[in-house]
Amino acid sequence: MKYSIFLPIALALAACSGGGSEGRDVAEGTAEAADLGLPEGFSAMPGMEVTNDAEITAADGTEVRMVTLKSGDSPSAVIAHYRAEAEAAGYTIGMDSDDGTMAQLTSTKEGARSFDMLASDMMGATEVVLTIGPEA
Repeated sequence: MKYSIFLPIALALAACSGGGSEGRDVAEGTAEAADLGLPEGFSAMPGMEVTNDAEITAADGTEVRMVTLKSGDSPSAVIAHYRAEAEAAGYTIGMDSDDGTMAQLTSTKEGARSFDMLASDMMGATEVVLTIGPEA
């Protein structure tokens, strides 16, 4: 949970750097979904397009992976998908906020990488940022 305060900084860094995954469509169960580095029990929603994929290493060696996706689904549908997967995978939900145009979820699990999600309505399309942090 303490890494959630770094989300705005990490978002800015992710916007400036990227991996080789941009422009790919992902479908649940495909190699592309596995390439996103999601924790066990999480999947990419079908139809999302990867717009940025970045590994960020802080000065203290903490590694965070940020994947930015574009979706035709609403922020509420996206958070419902990831909330259900987090709960099914045994994650403890920290922040869970949804006002219809922006949704944010933070979750942790002992011995697993943290998983945070931010989804925002951007003029009819939803931008989704998945942050996979260090082990809890």
